[in-house]
Amino acid sequence: MKVLVIYAHPWEGSFNHAVLETVISGLKSGKNEVDVLDLNKESFNPVLTKEELALYRKGEFLDPKVGEYQARITASDYLFFIFPIWWGGMPAILKGFIDKVFLNDWAYGQIGFIPKGMLTHIKGATVVATMGAPKFFYGIILRNAVELLFSKGILNFCGVKKVKGFALYDVENQTNEKRRKWLAEIKTYTTGLKYFFY
Repeated sequence: MKVLVIYAHPWEGSFNHAVLETVISGLKSGKNEVDVLDLNKESFNPVLTKEELALYRKGEFLDPKVGEYQARITASDYLFFIFPIWWGGMPAILKGFIDKVFLNDWAYGQIGFIPKGMLTHIKGATVVATMGAPKFFYGIILRNAVELLFSKGILNFCGVKKVKGFALYDVENQTNEKRRKWLAEIKTYTTGLKYFFY
């Protein structure tokens, strides 16, 4: 299975980077082909200009990286997102990636007034989101923002129906033992990933 890992964190010393390394290792152990898209290393520009917005509904773009990223998604069987929750949502670079890459007539379309997801070749997706907030704050105050917005509002909308989420709460205040436990769980999950979706 070919897996595209989309990663959005600028610091290599972060826990997110430890998650990334664990995910890559687990996927390769499970005999998957892994393609890593590190948005910060790519120096991806997340800003959607007025010129690009004018082309949006036509499914056209000006940034050549958009076409490259669409091709990498098209060539993949599975998507894996890793990012922190900042101010209740995804980092700006990942939001801009969705805005610019998931275009009309490519990621989704319409039949009359009914939306139609077009990424139906993607067998599933996993979202790993880290956050400083404790579990009760995320669940009650933010109302599971990632699940509602990212999983349902973006991936399901675009035709990716099977989405698994890992929310890692209060990361900064966890013990090293707890963090290692999380990484071990992610390693086990990614090593056996193909068995969850076939």
